Amino acid sequence: MATTAHDVRSALEDSALLLVVDFPQEELRFMEFCSALGTVMPKLSATGGSTINELIGDVRYRPDIPESLRLPTQSCGPLTFHTARACSAVRPSIFVMWKVCQGWDPVQEGLSGRSLFLTWDTVVPAFIDAATAHNEDLTLLTQTKVSYRPKYMREPPAHEPLLNDAGDGRWFARYWEGIAGRNHPTIETSNASRYMKALKHFDDFIHSSECPITECALQTGDVAIMDNRRVAHGRRAFLGSRSDVRGRTDVNPRRILSAHIASLICGRGTQVAPVHSQPKCGTRSDQPVDANEEQRDGTTF
Repeated sequence: MATTAHDVRSALEDSALLLVVDFPQEELRFMEFCSALGTVMPKLSATGGSTINELIGDVRYRPDIPESLRLPTQSCGPLTFHTARACSAVRPSIFVMWKVCQGWDPVQEGLSGRSLFLTWDTVVPAFIDAATAHNEDLTLLTQTKVSYRPKYMREPPAHEPLLNDAGDGRWFARYWEGIAGRNHPTIETSNASRYMKALKHFDDFIHSSECPITECALQTGDVAIMDNRRVAHGRRAFLGSRSDVRGRTDVNPRRILSAHIASLICGRGTQVAPVHSQPKCGTRSDQPVDANEEQRDGTTF
């Protein structure tokens, strides 16, 4: 059915994560779609322009870049749970990603490339229920200001807690890859070791089988729209390249375009896209998935 940008915003208030299917294979339409939802933030590498290349991210495997210089999104390895621009003082309220090309069908176990999502509204209560000691951990994570500034970021970093209780059942968070390890934050407390212990407990939980997540094999034309405050996303590893019998190497054509939307400024009558049901999402098992067999039903995220 047809929907408007206002409808998308209302739906995000309820579920925090939506899916548009069968989006037209037109980059300009995607730009218009995102602009109808709000102000599209320039990419970190932007030079001040307003073209698609300055505003829309292009996520694909980049073997042409030396491995030591690749960003995690330019690799074919797994991406752990994170939120968009989690380190920045100014972060997008909405993150959108469009599967332009789903790439090769998975043929090896552990290389499904499936998308992963978690909603803090369900994760934080599950974390509290998992162990009594987690209550103290949660107090530290919601009250201690932390910051982190990766080398590639030119924007001012945020100095605030990782988790925020909205008080109405919703939880907001900012989270980045390697947060409990190599990319640990600068901690504004005298008891940094206890804070890192709490953060490690939380990070271990969200990457454990106890944590409630949504796992989907996004297909060509699928657009995932998420409230960047309430949802984190990640990815299973996928096969980046392969060689034929003649020794020629092919690169997986898998490609995602993404947009960071800072605010919702849409009018009630702005039409953005047809919205359909989502793919049926699986559990944490990472078995090969035949995209042609992926079912779609009327459930919601």
